[in-house]
Amino acid sequence: MGFVKLNIDGYSLVYPSECFCGGIVCDSRGGLLSGFMAYYGSSTNTMVATKALLDGLRICILLQQTSIMVETNSQQLANWWNGEGDVHWYLQEVWKIIAYSGKDLNLVVRDAYREINQVVDFLVKKGVKRHTSEF
Repeated sequence: MGFVKLNIDGYSLVYPSECFCGGIVCDSRGGLLSGFMAYYGSSTNTMVATKALLDGLRICILLQQTSIMVETNSQQLANWWNGEGDVHWYLQEVWKIIAYSGKDLNLVVRDAYREINQVVDFLVKKGVKRHTSEF
């Protein structure tokens, strides 16, 4: 089985503000397997990106996918997964869950330009406008 691609994005109107995230999971040929939007309340950009990664991984696991390429527009998130830099203290509990969730996965996390995540960016902004987590 090939890699699936998980594209995630978070959005905050102003800091700190109401935060939303979204993501899509596509198979190796670009076919849509799943998608999600979530509302996280008032939070920081790094918290929303971290929770988006966790939510996306949970969906991939439910889909029984074990080889996952994550693309995010958060360089910091990619750096943390790749062992570069220290995770903020207030995110460490969530990162423990991410590490546990990802321990048996072939998981690659990389930074992607916003243009690559246009579909996810659209979903997140749609959630913000409608103030909903409906997909």
